[in-house]
Amino acid sequence: MHRQRKLFLSQSLVPGVMKHSLAPIALVAFFAFMSLFINRGELSLNKNLRSLIVDTTEAKEEVCLTFPKLHDLRVDCTDDYNEKLKTMIREVGVYDRDMPKIKVLGNGARFAIWGPYYPSQASAWIEIDGEFQVVDGPGWVAPRDEIIHPRIFFHKGKGSYVGISSIFTNNYGHLVHDNLPIIAWLLTVVPPTTKFILHFDPAYPIFRDLLIAIDPEFVSKRVVLIPYNHVFVVAEGELMVMIPDRHPTYMETSFMHPLQNWLSNGRPRSLIDSSNVDNSEGLIIYYSRGGVTNEDHGRVVELNHEREIIWRIEQAMVRYNRKEELYIFNGMDYGKPMSILLQSHIFHKATTIIGPHGSGLANMIWLDLDRAGSTCAQRPKVLEFIAGSDPALVKNGVTAGPFVGYHILFRGLPIDFHNILYTSNSTSAATFINLEALDLALDDMW
Repeated sequence: MHRQRKLFLSQSLVPGVMKHSLAPIALVAFFAFMSLFINRGELSLNKNLRSLIVDTTEAKEEVCLTFPKLHDLRVDCTDDYNEKLKTMIREVGVYDRDMPKIKVLGNGARFAIWGPYYPSQASAWIEIDGEFQVVDGPGWVAPRDEIIHPRIFFHKGKGSYVGISSIFTNNYGHLVHDNLPIIAWLLTVVPPTTKFILHFDPAYPIFRDLLIAIDPEFVSKRVVLIPYNHVFVVAEGELMVMIPDRHPTYMETSFMHPLQNWLSNGRPRSLIDSSNVDNSEGLIIYYSRGGVTNEDHGRVVELNHEREIIWRIEQAMVRYNRKEELYIFNGMDYGKPMSILLQSHIFHKATTIIGPHGSGLANMIWLDLDRAGSTCAQRPKVLEFIAGSDPALVKNGVTAGPFVGYHILFRGLPIDFHNILYTSNSTSAATFINLEALDLALDDMW
């Protein structure tokens, strides 16, 4: 916006000024006055639109809107999408919400994560003068009576600790968009010696592996892993807990900016450079949920329809002279679940991600977001298939939507979001999209 107004001055006002032969002093005074006017107007504009803007600092030449774009042939559906999306953004937006509060418990404080429950539950409590004080708030529950005086399955530690209550501690997608942003934010507010008490499942150590792929030094020095139903006792020191205004905590830009900084600065260069994914031009990734042994949440694109989608992507790549390689990602590596480290390498190379809503798309956090720092056009693209207002069962046992996708959770990241809706003939067994809408989306993105 600021750059556009400069262009207006240079093309429209300056010729008029020169035509009337204003004196140099008057010309300087004129531009000084207009500069003050423009800056005031721009500040007012940014204040009004701040819920739609990624970064409003003066250093930016462009204002990149985070409001996603729907590609659909139905005007009424597009209008419905825009209205409902604005409502959802207001409901989970950061600007009209309080930041989470930090409560501190002293010597003898206890923390536990109960499970396996969905959503996960956690408790924090302390005994003072014979009475138990229990942390209360969204995401926190009172411990069971038989656990108040634990006799088995407990750990002790000394020092400063923080315990986190989060949701779905064994689901990759939820770990990415629910847990990681919380940890990233807490790293900016707790002392640098504070250790994090996190859930660990020996049979499914996905949380540990995810953290190691980001910051192995953090894991080795500042993480304490405990299984479900084990109690951690701070024998000497303090226990800090985060109490949000809702659970899950989604805080968009307030949490996503620390997450982006952590992903950029926490990851050792050796982790990124060790990738064996060799394509200097980058990758265009299509996320397929079909034929995966560990996927049971539906939203699988019908096989023949998916082949048509991939073919149209290939044709658009030729049409727009895209030099990237098309990579079909389904979370598997030679018949076994792909390691998180390899997933991070693959998605770090991507310039565009296309596919249905699901945990695989949560890998957008590994995108090379630093390349998006110069212009809006250089932001990586994400085209996500989501449920619309049609009452289609696209997730097993659950009516999905309307218009729910990662564009709500990851709006704070410099990503160019696009959506296509499932068509009304989609079910939990097989989903479909409008192929003409796909062509429109590819034409718009590229």
